[in-house]
Amino acid sequence: MQTFWNSGERKKIKGLDVLGLRQLDQSIERQWVSGITTISFRARYLSLLPWAITEYYSGLLQHGDGTANHDEGILAGILRRLEFVVLAASLRDSGHGGVASTSGVLGPELFANPLADLQRDGSIVVPGDQGGASLGTYVMPCVSFGLLERGTEDLPVRIPPRGNALCEARKRALGASPVARCILQGGSLSLSDLDSEALFFSVNSIAAVPEERQILEDALLRPYVDTAEVRGTYQRFLATSRWAFKALDGHIMSSSEMILDAYRNAASGAASDAVGLAWAEYELRRRGHFAIELLLSSLADTLMDLTEATVDQVVNEWNEEVPLPDAVVDATGWGTSAFSDRVGDLAAVVSSEAFLAGPLRASVARALTSRARTLYATGLLVACRRQTAALRQDETLPTRDSYLERVFAILDDAEHQSLSGAMVRVLREVVVEAHLSTTLRKMGQGQKCSLRFYPEGALLRPTGTQVVAGFSGDRLGNLLGIWADLGVLAREAAGRFSLADYGRGLTAKEFEQ
Repeated sequence: MQTFWNSGERKKIKGLDVLGLRQLDQSIERQWVSGITTISFRARYLSLLPWAITEYYSGLLQHGDGTANHDEGILAGILRRLEFVVLAASLRDSGHGGVASTSGVLGPELFANPLADLQRDGSIVVPGDQGGASLGTYVMPCVSFGLLERGTEDLPVRIPPRGNALCEARKRALGASPVARCILQGGSLSLSDLDSEALFFSVNSIAAVPEERQILEDALLRPYVDTAEVRGTYQRFLATSRWAFKALDGHIMSSSEMILDAYRNAASGAASDAVGLAWAEYELRRRGHFAIELLLSSLADTLMDLTEATVDQVVNEWNEEVPLPDAVVDATGWGTSAFSDRVGDLAAVVSSEAFLAGPLRASVARALTSRARTLYATGLLVACRRQTAALRQDETLPTRDSYLERVFAILDDAEHQSLSGAMVRVLREVVVEAHLSTTLRKMGQGQKCSLRFYPEGALLRPTGTQVVAGFSGDRLGNLLGIWADLGVLAREAAGRFSLADYGRGLTAKEFEQ
């Protein structure tokens, strides 16, 4: 059986959400950032994509005597060449910040060799055989802000009025651009041509085409159609933006620090609006889900050490008198006998400020041994339970009947039991159940195997694949980055932002009328 489950290992995947829990915190966040995703980093792509696709359709019509038949290969080549040019232009252009930045730009690894050739030889045939991720990466935010529309089987997307306006603005600015011709038709690109037009394609210089920048700003500020669904999406997006601008007025913060502040404020009982509470719940959920994935990783690692075991045997393996690392002791205040101690006594030791000194450092928890990692994860769950008890009781934070609520219920019920006993229940009723049900469901839908263990009666047998517990990356940072590209926010060191003077004026004009 062990051989069977490890066969075809090359076809197995690590799995991004092997418990199926992170979709909840991500769905909460998604409501407040419109279509901005965890991989849509830079505003320039929001205008480049409608421009490139519009020009692609125009070329089809021109060569088809007024008719256009979609050719996936032609479009893919245009997008691949566009991605190369954006990367090369961003490397050569410092924008207004004085530093050339390729942060969030697609293709740095794919195009490393062609970029080196361009630098060495002074010209290159623009590569069209690699990349092409820009459409999948940016189509959702483009659609959400009315820059593109979902198409049909014959046409992948449609170009609405805002997309046409962007295209026309870029065409007026570009004129007879040799760089644009290379993107749309292929051919050789010289370093001198790239340098002369880099500001039109670099992610660092949206202000180089003022009309383009203004259309993008208007797209973020004003709904493209007057329907209840679109109005609601914009209201939440703009509420998040307003909340962020207020927090960054006179302060320098990262998205993680802002979200942690929202969680701290909610947990302390400080008055908070709907936006702050939404981000506080997002932080609660992703902390809880990270802790449960840490438990899964500890279980999987221990099963591999033991070859096979029951849940009781795994927990018994952790219940030993061994000194705990500082990361666990400092966060929880627990001692070596933690697994034998009662849950209620352990909870009383955990400070209400536990795990709140700064954003969670996921790498610290992942580096711990299975036993220490389990205690770190349990301490985090105990802290989350205590910090949000009042908010959950009065339904300020909604009950969603998720596995996190199930963990909290087990801890409530186990106040007078040992932590070992409680952990057996958490592993059986939450970790094992969530992993098996999620993974088997995905496999039933034709997705690849991501099982970390499988049951044989009470025994769990490992498949030999480790679990890397995931802490959901937030979309808020990308929302801030897009506003920064438009000059509303200023990029600071270490991924932080502040409100720019232009942003302060925009806030007074658009948000405080």
